[in-house]
Amino acid sequence: MNPRTRKSMIDVFGGVELVVVLAMVLTACPVVSSRPNPDHCWNAEGDATCRARFGDARGFCTRDTEPCHASVEFGCVDARPSMDECYSPCGHGASFVDDASCSIDDSSTTDDSPTAGDSGPAMASALDLALAEPEPPTCEACPASLPNCWAGHCVECASDADCPGLCDADHECQACTNHDQCPGGAGCDWVKGECLPSDRVLHVGNNQHSASFAEAMAELAGSSGTLIVHSQNYGESVDVVGGQTLVVRGVGSGLAPRLYDDGIASCVEPGSYGFEVLGRLYVEHMELRGDGGVRVTGGEVHLERTQIIAMDCHAALCVDGWLESRNSMLTSSDLALAGDAVLVPGPGVCALSITDSSLFSYHGATLACASQTLQPGSSVRNTLHYAVEAADLACPGELDTTGLRFAADATWFSSPASGDLHLTFSANFAALALAHDPGDPLFDFDGEPRLPSNFAGADVLVP
Repeated sequence: MNPRTRKSMIDVFGGVELVVVLAMVLTACPVVSSRPNPDHCWNAEGDATCRARFGDARGFCTRDTEPCHASVEFGCVDARPSMDECYSPCGHGASFVDDASCSIDDSSTTDDSPTAGDSGPAMASALDLALAEPEPPTCEACPASLPNCWAGHCVECASDADCPGLCDADHECQACTNHDQCPGGAGCDWVKGECLPSDRVLHVGNNQHSASFAEAMAELAGSSGTLIVHSQNYGESVDVVGGQTLVVRGVGSGLAPRLYDDGIASCVEPGSYGFEVLGRLYVEHMELRGDGGVRVTGGEVHLERTQIIAMDCHAALCVDGWLESRNSMLTSSDLALAGDAVLVPGPGVCALSITDSSLFSYHGATLACASQTLQPGSSVRNTLHYAVEAADLACPGELDTTGLRFAADATWFSSPASGDLHLTFSANFAALALAHDPGDPLFDFDGEPRLPSNFAGADVLVP
């Protein structure tokens, strides 16, 4: 279009040419939402919002709707808009015409609109702003709730290091729920939803960082950490002190690492159990064999895919605290003359949560409790029990026993004398079958899926 023709169009339409151009530019973009953007200066604090974001470089507030069409980031421009109805010094949806109390220069604007023979420098400047590339976002003045910067945006987290748990794809902190989610081999303290420190992960075993549990625990010195235990025998007893959180994970494709103790066999005193727990302990894929397995005295024990064979005492003794077993096998052997597989003797109160586990006892009960020693809400769910000489359950008080099953005889199990409670084909699979509830383990003791065929106990054997 030659200048003479262009001038004629401006004379006729009074500057409508710019409006048409802007309309064509702006309406080419899809409308994402009809809800006002609360971060736009027009809907926020006007000039104050612009100065807070960009300083004096872009300290004036305008809008991108009729008749302004200034499509710029957050509505902030470097000069006061020439049209009063396109200028919002105070924000909150009000133009200069509606509210001029916040304006640095609250005088009404002069008539700078283009006239015949004038190409309209002010309107050309607005067009330049509309067509300009938006400035990249910055992370200046991030709020306390979004303290980190990622790709120019204020976010809650940029990496896992910014969270006690995990940083998800939306850069929001989430709680961890299993050990494999945590970086650097660290365990997950899922009670808190936090990953343990990745700089306190110690490998235990021959030719490893620590040759024994004793060396590793001495290095931790009461602080929380993760022990990666390599497959071999460890003749030790481990104390988890108050305030300490310890994750013990056995590794290796063959037999689980074995921790065995040779204590004084008093069964109720320290020194007779593989783990003495006053803090919080997570044990995964381990074998505990000896006088007793775990003793909880005010702390917490969480067993996962762990096999315990008590030779003299109890597989698990909960004096006071929390005992959880998932996908585990707990046996009081033929040598344990007075041993219950799990005993809650008092005088403290214990919270029990035994799920998808197998319990076997020769001379005692599979689960025995003194009166009024169970925390309300305790449960023994989807478990398989068998006691050779005593009652399977000797536990007064409220106890959720949903999915509890009792074996007809010892032939249902592979080798109870050695603590192997895998199922045999002598088991009554119809009696063992049960539904899989949300939140229950998806895999059994050996990592086999519990769906579509799920059974009570630690082992799923498809007949």
